Amino acid sequence: MISMEETMKHLILAACAVLVLPSLVTAQTPPNDYQFRPLLHWQAGHLAGWVIVPDATRTPRQLLLVAGYLTRDDRGWKEVMFGSVIGTDGVVKPVANFRSYAKSRRTDLYTEFQLRSNLALMSGFVTVPVTSDTLGWRVGVEYEQVVVFEDKAHGKPAKTTTGVGLRASVKVPKLKGTNIATTAFKNIHGNVVVRTYVVYKPGK
Repeated sequence: MISMEETMKHLILAACAVLVLPSLVTAQTPPNDYQFRPLLHWQAGHLAGWVIVPDATRTPRQLLLVAGYLTRDDRGWKEVMFGSVIGTDGVVKPVANFRSYAKSRRTDLYTEFQLRSNLALMSGFVTVPVTSDTLGWRVGVEYEQVVVFEDKAHGKPAKTTTGVGLRASVKVPKLKGTNIATTAFKNIHGNVVVRTYVVYKPGK
């Protein structure tokens, strides 16, 4: 059993994952954008799905819902999914989503490709463990590239945004299957984006 004192210590450490990492990366350049992204990830048999709020700080808010085929083994998993992005403004966009995760004794590697009617997104991260306790601290590097397609109807040109940054993640004590991760990106335009993920995977 984890004592109350240990639980509080773990919660403080988890808060550091959200607050300290971005402050180190953005010490010279204040963040231009902060994003908060809650995610629900489920896997059952050969089926998998995600429910994601891409950025809970923005309006109109959006909800990403995808589900599809899963293949997995002891070394990781691969998912081929389809669904929609639903906006509170009534806009619905179809999505094709491909995700994979691979792990070894010292590293883990996550990759994603997402295709919508208005953009393509490629992202991934590689992390290594820094503790072997129940918190499961990991640190590494995350990459993201978003290609927004040309919108001739509204006179908007195509645009590409690429970001690379440090990532730290930690398991949340007392909340089985829940992880918090924070990434501080710096993109090719010199802008800093800080993003916090809260991922819940039931049954994990």
